[in-house]
Amino acid sequence: MGLQVAPTKKLPVGVNVTRSQGDIVDEAANKTGIVLDKVDVSSKVGAANVKAAVGQTATSKEDTKAGGLARDTAVTLQTPIWGRGQNAAVTVSNFNNQTGYALENRNGFQVSFNPIKGLTVANEQSTGVITPVGAAAPTRNVATTKTSAELVPSPGAKLQSSFQTLTDGQKQVETTDVAAILGGQKTLFQVNGLLRLRDNNAGDVAANRDSANANIAVNPFKGVTVRGTYILNPDDPAQKDKFNPLEKREYGISAKLGPFELGGTYADTEFLKGTPADIIAKAGGAPQFGETGLTLGWRFGSGTQLTGGYKDTFAYGPIVNKGLATYSLGFTHNISNSFNFSLSGTMTNNRAITSPTGRNDYRAEAKLGVKF
Repeated sequence: MGLQVAPTKKLPVGVNVTRSQGDIVDEAANKTGIVLDKVDVSSKVGAANVKAAVGQTATSKEDTKAGGLARDTAVTLQTPIWGRGQNAAVTVSNFNNQTGYALENRNGFQVSFNPIKGLTVANEQSTGVITPVGAAAPTRNVATTKTSAELVPSPGAKLQSSFQTLTDGQKQVETTDVAAILGGQKTLFQVNGLLRLRDNNAGDVAANRDSANANIAVNPFKGVTVRGTYILNPDDPAQKDKFNPLEKREYGISAKLGPFELGGTYADTEFLKGTPADIIAKAGGAPQFGETGLTLGWRFGSGTQLTGGYKDTFAYGPIVNKGLATYSLGFTHNISNSFNFSLSGTMTNNRAITSPTGRNDYRAEAKLGVKF
C-alpha cells in the first residue's frame, strides 16, 4: 500500500509513502510479524538532488521480548561533477532499535563517487551503542566500516564487491561479499549469485559460517520460466547482522499461456548439522522442513479471473510428520474501471492436530472495491 506524489516544475518536491506488512515463518515454524512504514522525500536544488527517508519497522515474535520497534532516518545530497553520468553523494543516517532485550542506536556517514559511467565506489562508517535492558551485561560500543564497488559494464550485467568490518565490543567480524548478475527478464536466462565470506577473530564457530545465494531462471519459451535457487545461511530478517544456519533448495516453474496461468514450487530446507537449531529440531523429531505449492489461473473476458491454489508447508523426520496443507479458490470481477468485487475461500488442514474433526479450518471472504 502506498501513496506517491512526483515532483513537478511548480512543485519541485516528491513524496512517496508506503506501508507493507506480513508474516515470515521460519523453518522451525516460528512466526515473525513485520510492519514496515516508509516516507521518502526528494527535491531538486539547482543541479543537486536532495533525498530524505524516514522508516519504521515493527516486529512481533512469539518471544515477545525479541520483537520491537526500529527506526531509521537518512538524508542524501547528490551533485553532478565533471561529466555526464559522474556524480558524488553524501549520506548521513541514524538507526534506532528497541526490543525487550536491548536498546541500539547507530549514527552513520557514507560517501559515494562515480568516477566514470557505470562505476560506483563508496565508503561507509557507523558507530553506535547497544544497551541491554534489565540485565547485568555491560553496554557495548559498536562500529562498522564498509567499502564497496559496483560495476555495470553493459546492460544486463552487474558486478558488486564489498568488505565490511564489524566490532561490537566482544568480537570483530570481517565480511567480504562478491555478487554478480547476468541477464534479465527479457533474455533467455538470468543468473545472479552472492558469496559472503565471514572471518571472526573470537573463534566462534557458529559465526564463521559463510553464506551463499544463487539463482538461475531460464525462459525456454515465451511466457514460460523455470527457476532454481540455492541458499546457505541466509540473513535473519528480524535481526541485523545475524543469519540463520540452514541450507535451502528451491525449484519452480511458471507459465502464462493465453488466458491460463500455471505455477509450481518446491522447497526443501534443513539446519546445518551440529548447530543449536539442528539439535533442537532433531529433539522435536522434525529436522527437515519444506514447502510445495501449485497455483492455477484462468482469465475470461476483459476483467474476470478464476484462481485456485494448493500449498503444503511440511516438517518431517523419523518421529513426526506435521505441517499445514491449504487449498484456496478465488474469483475476481471488474465491473468497471472504478468498481470490482472478489470472492475467496480457503481450507487449511493442520496435520499436527490428532483429532480428525479439529484438523480443518474453513474461511471465506467477500470484497467490494471502489477506485476514486
